[in-house]
Amino acid sequence: MSLSKLEYRLLLYLVENKNHILSKEQILEKIWDSDGKYVDNNTVSVNISRLRTKIEDDISKPKWIQTVHGIGYIWKE
Repeated sequence: MSLSKLEYRLLLYLVENKNHILSKEQILEKIWDSDGKYVDNNTVSVNISRLRTKIEDDISKPKWIQTVHGIGYIWKE
């Protein structure tokens, strides 16, 4: 498995905050341009999906990165 720099930063941020729900806005602020000029909430979803394809055994039933509908994402251990 090979991760891009952005995927690695995203993974690291999720793992550092394991078992805590991170909103899409929190992820945007931490990983991307802090004033949000070049990204939107869809950017987070797309990159979470790409990361899942690389680390999850079954992306239809994610074990590590779980979606908290209407809020964001959580890293479960």
